[in-house]
Amino acid sequence: MGGAGIEDHFEDGRFHDLFVRVTGPVVSQLQLVFVASLRWLGGSEHSPFRHGPGPGQRSALEILKERLARGEIEVAEFEERKRALGD
Repeated sequence: MGGAGIEDHFEDGRFHDLFVRVTGPVVSQLQLVFVASLRWLGGSEHSPFRHGPGPGQRSALEILKERLARGEIEVAEFEERKRALGD
């Protein structure tokens, strides 16, 4: 019979090429779904991935202001740390 058998596809790498072409986009889509779900979880108020202070917690800037008010740090240090916080 003419034509290539399955063994020929394995030997010359065409099977691998086809496998990569089919699974590559699928894996990329799964990665996007995974990242999107992590970002969605991070937006939830009660999520363990949430950034920033939770309910009833003070922000870093509030704590810094309190330390300045109590005299624990000087104004120069306050300004430096405030810049480091990005506020």
